[in-house]
Amino acid sequence: MLGANAWADTFMLWAFARRPRALTRARGLMTAVASRYAARAGRTEGLVLGRAFPFFDTAMPSATAHLAAAAARVGDGIEVVAPAVEWLRDQRRPDGGWGDPGQDSDILTTLAVAELMGNLDPDFDPMSVLDVLGGLVRASGGRPAIIGPEWPWVAGELLSFAAWSRKPFRERFRWPHVPPWMIDGRVHVPRYEAYLVNARLFEGIPGLAGAPVEIAFLDLADFGNWNTAHGQAAGDELLAWLTTLLRTLPESRTIRDGGDEFLVIGAPQATGLEERMRELFGRWAEASQTIGPDLPVVPLRAAVTTTRADSLRQARESLGQWIGIVKADFPDPPQEGVIRRFPAYLANRED
Repeated sequence: MLGANAWADTFMLWAFARRPRALTRARGLMTAVASRYAARAGRTEGLVLGRAFPFFDTAMPSATAHLAAAAARVGDGIEVVAPAVEWLRDQRRPDGGWGDPGQDSDILTTLAVAELMGNLDPDFDPMSVLDVLGGLVRASGGRPAIIGPEWPWVAGELLSFAAWSRKPFRERFRWPHVPPWMIDGRVHVPRYEAYLVNARLFEGIPGLAGAPVEIAFLDLADFGNWNTAHGQAAGDELLAWLTTLLRTLPESRTIRDGGDEFLVIGAPQATGLEERMRELFGRWAEASQTIGPDLPVVPLRAAVTTTRADSLRQARESLGQWIGIVKADFPDPPQEGVIRRFPAYLANRED
């Protein structure tokens, strides 16, 4: 029965949330289960309490990590993520692992917590867990700690974690999943609602909140007149070609802000967005002419800045003003486009 077994229910959330295709197909079920547990966790400072013996009304690190990971990935119940991460940080045991009350540290709980922390907290080093997991793989007597048909799956997850844990945070970070109805059907990138989901996640987690994030706001010069002259179908195809290029930018997410305006958000701690965009601008003239070699090139303009992760909303407002300055200064930019960097905002929001 749903809600009777906190570990089983939240383990399902965790397993599906880590697989984008499975998450898309099962999102309705995921949302229902996550909402139920998030509502409960919201009353207990983000913690998932057991519903039956031996964990009745007892906070469970395993289920708490499962729910927090799913909430961060799905974008629903994000308010429980920050307190869960803070609490789990303090639940690490002297042996370096995690486990539920009254039990030894175990592989799955340690894996779930370490993966959650490694995805969302730049200050957490997941490599510090490798030796712990290695020790847990072999129980006393040299036997595998988990015996049964699930062992090959667990072994594969451990190998994947070992490779993943060695990556820098900007590559470990996982963007919230974007459901199909939040993706613009014409240009195939997330709409502005996804930007707000990112902002909510960044604002809530202390370690992540202060991480530097590069953001670019770009548009196509005089696109309105071009679209009128050559037709909406051609205009939609032109924008689709642009987003195809933007999606090739590593460690970033492209958002359609509206019309011919787009936001490109770099992953926390990632750098080099301006340089990669300049290279992309250089390829745009050739790429845009694939829809019609006789059509005039529509140059790109962009404003770029660096902000704190928890200032995404304020950065969007500033970039909206700055792109206006770029438009005023370059009403007729060259084919290679124009990019201008504006002052970074990295101060503490409370300062």
